[in-house]
Amino acid sequence: MQKEILIQSLKLALKERGITYKILAEKLKMGHSSVRRIFSTHNMGLDKLEEICHVLNLSFHDLAKMSLEQLVDHPVLNTTQELALAGDPKLFCFFYLITIGRTPAYITDHYDFDGEEKNSYLLKLNKLRLIDLFPNEKVRPLFSSDVKWSPGGPLEKRYKKEGHQEFWSSNFDGKFEALNSLFVKLSPASIEILSKKIQKLVLEIESLSANDKALEKNDQFEDMFFIFSYRPWAFSAITSYRRSVQSTFMN
Repeated sequence: MQKEILIQSLKLALKERGITYKILAEKLKMGHSSVRRIFSTHNMGLDKLEEICHVLNLSFHDLAKMSLEQLVDHPVLNTTQELALAGDPKLFCFFYLITIGRTPAYITDHYDFDGEEKNSYLLKLNKLRLIDLFPNEKVRPLFSSDVKWSPGGPLEKRYKKEGHQEFWSSNFDGKFEALNSLFVKLSPASIEILSKKIQKLVLEIESLSANDKALEKNDQFEDMFFIFSYRPWAFSAITSYRRSVQSTFMN
């Protein structure tokens, strides 16, 4: 979940409770300008977010629920946009780099794009309403890097299989690699607790990434990809031998 949406939900909760930044600063024992800064820059760590939730008498789960309700109206790529990105791999690459905060100048310096391509892709992305383009190559992405693709849409058809194959081709035994899987039985209450913990972990990863981005001065950073996935499931190699309820009673 995007930190920006969580912070927007916090702003809404503050407004509903009539708590100004000044009042919040007093309760947090912070300067008024410091509070305004963390809300305007979205540079808010998990500990500070939990402090604010405590002031608001708001659980993290309730905050996440508010944010998910906002996501219903969050911008998603339309078919025209997806077709354009799926049909031109370099345009797709250029757009992704813009969404993670790379400038056009950085892209041409570090990736295989020349000046003519850069100008062409900036105009295309602006025309597709994927970015706002301003003078002097100032760019504002209109979508985040984790924008959802349409299920079964052009981007999924073009990149999903290829991406999955590349990711899962690793043995996950290298530096900064890990793969853990568990098959357990859990009650609905335990599943709910773990779901909340995973939501908090995702937020902490986004917070660390935002902090690192602010400090970044070179390329000594790793491109990391995380998957958090769970669902009720049992391997068919096991369940195929499970007796049905009827046969158990019959025996």
